Amino acid sequence: MGNTSRGFWRRCVSRLAIVGSLFAATLAGPAAAQEIVDDLGTLPAVGGAQVFCGGARTYVARMDELAATYPGMILVSRQLFSLPPLVQRYVYTHACSHLMLGSDEVAVDCHTIRLGRYQGWLTPASLGALTRYLASSPGTWSHAPDARRERRMWQCMQKT
Repeated sequence: MGNTSRGFWRRCVSRLAIVGSLFAATLAGPAAAQEIVDDLGTLPAVGGAQVFCGGARTYVARMDELAATYPGMILVSRQLFSLPPLVQRYVYTHACSHLMLGSDEVAVDCHTIRLGRYQGWLTPASLGALTRYLASSPGTWSHAPDARRERRMWQCMQKT
């Protein structure tokens, strides 16, 4: 085997090791920076209503994000409960949609909007209020408050 082949296989093994460690970190659950402080169970009250996410447990955690997901669980920060009820429901349902659909933000936003329409808490008027609220927020590394996201959200609303 020539040097080129050995270099190729070393890179492959190195990349597999990185992917494996990322997968293991995901399975390990919440990071230490996300200390769980309360167990809300599988039917938590969010935004003035009892919500359900396929049996996933919901925990309140000390963390910077409003919500995060891990297999079988949704973590929410205490800060979530100080937001308007519509925003609370959207954030929780968005996190739940991540458990079902993975990391595709466009698909998750559309799924969240469809669920909100089906459940009756999201209307064209309330989506307007929600997008105005999101546009005024600083956003996060994965949820930028930009015009493209708002436009896609409206497109999803029109399709439901």
